Amino acid sequence: MPDAVLSALPITRRERRSLVAYDDRTVAGSIDLVDDPVNHRWVVSRVRTSKHIPDAEDGSYGLRSRVWQELIAEAIRSAGAAGAKRLHAVLDDDCPLIETLQETGFTAYAHDRVMAIPLPIHTDSTGVTRRQESSDVWAVHHLYHQVTPRPVQYAEAFTSNYWGRIMPGHARMRAYVIEDGLEVVAHCRVVLTRQGPALYPMVHPGSRELIVPLIADVVADLEPAPEKPLYLVIPDYLQEYATALQEFDVSETGCHTRLVKYTVVARRMQMRSLEEIGSEVVEHAPAGTATLTYAPARESKRDTH
Repeated sequence: MPDAVLSALPITRRERRSLVAYDDRTVAGSIDLVDDPVNHRWVVSRVRTSKHIPDAEDGSYGLRSRVWQELIAEAIRSAGAAGAKRLHAVLDDDCPLIETLQETGFTAYAHDRVMAIPLPIHTDSTGVTRRQESSDVWAVHHLYHQVTPRPVQYAEAFTSNYWGRIMPGHARMRAYVIEDGLEVVAHCRVVLTRQGPALYPMVHPGSRELIVPLIADVVADLEPAPEKPLYLVIPDYLQEYATALQEFDVSETGCHTRLVKYTVVARRMQMRSLEEIGSEVVEHAPAGTATLTYAPARESKRDTH
């Protein structure tokens, strides 16, 4: 469910960038990035290597891993030079790229369980949930701080404006709340994907029983197609929801790791010029794609004279 997970990250206005590595005029790999200039961050959305690049053999550190490292290192430099303060990535827990990201300075700050809810659900709607309004933004942000550990808050660096940017009316997102007086005690963000809706709930620690009516009301409002499941994305620090969610006959479909790399740049640097892709391989990259040259490191030779 890559689209849903990507949309869960702190991204608002999306601008895509790509870097391509090639060796001896042959494409070796590429990295796709989402630029979020409003929030001064980039997100790694995809890293690929060409089929002719071999994996590691006999336990050695293979060429593919070195291509990954070159691409990620260049992405970090480019993000910092462009003024981005953070570089994010979300990957399956068993993805080998996680090790490479950590070797280049990324830190895992949260893990998510992805669960599927089969349709139709058999829990009645309660009507206590409503769609988020513009006046709810500060209260939702306050709830986020109440349920989210500080290291995660620092990694994501949300402001109250973030919750306003995911208001209903966005083509791919909706948001819902449950109130208790003037306080928002439950919130659910919905990302509409090709695979099916993905739900990201959070509930006040003192009102955890609201997780069931929250999900039931959201599903009733969405009226999703029965042939597609709904997905629930629950971070590791909110796993207390899991028992209550069994009412919906959920089944785990995967786990993801969220990583962040902090880019520290003393002053804004000019982007260095990158070598143009040769005409033989230009069809492999979209127009305007930045490129970098990849070449295996060579051992230095000391003068013996």
